[in-house]
Amino acid sequence: MAVLDDDGLPLPCNARMTLHVLVDQLKELDQQVDAIERELAQIHKVNPVAKSLSSSPGICAIAATALVATAPDPTMFSAGRELAAWHGPTPKQNSTGGKDRFADRK
Repeated sequence: MAVLDDDGLPLPCNARMTLHVLVDQLKELDQQVDAIERELAQIHKVNPVAKSLSSSPGICAIAATALVATAPDPTMFSAGRELAAWHGPTPKQNSTGGKDRFADRK
């Protein structure tokens, strides 16, 4: 950061040195995040399921790739609602006596 190189900034030498170390760590972390995002984009390009998921509103390429990587075999779900309930955005269905009740409603 250019601010740290400003000699007019009233910072003790030790604080300036420490902040330089932290800024360098943040730059390195930013580079690592960029590399991971590039790798996920490559995975997304070749995975038809991730491409299909990312065509849904609100699901970006990274989220679609993460869902494909973590979700179990889709054939174990009888409907898309079950997959959504497993993932979390849809309440799990509990039914008793013919009346449907949802886990997040009481």
